[in-house]
Amino acid sequence: MVHVHTVASVVMGQRSPAGIPFEGLEMLKGLGHPTHEVSVTLPVIANSQDMTELGDRLEAALQPGMPAVVVAGHGVYVWGADPREARHRAEVVEWLLELELARR
Repeated sequence: MVHVHTVASVVMGQRSPAGIPFEGLEMLKGLGHPTHEVSVTLPVIANSQDMTELGDRLEAALQPGMPAVVVAGHGVYVWGADPREARHRAEVVEWLLELELARR
């Protein structure tokens, strides 16, 4: 798992508290999708200083095909089969967030 504190994740989490949709982007292949012809949502969860509560929120927000979650006002968690895959996916998710931020 990788956890980063980026401006794009914080801003997009504030702008889209119900989740951040992505659709029809070639970069989605970097998250394990076989084609760009998919629609996925990056979940956004409320932050908490209670790690048990935060973990429960993360678990409840898991989305098929989206190995990441934004913690509102804080950053993004991304995971993969190993550290290398998690880091690669973190770069993909950050690119998607930056693109969406630029579009708005």
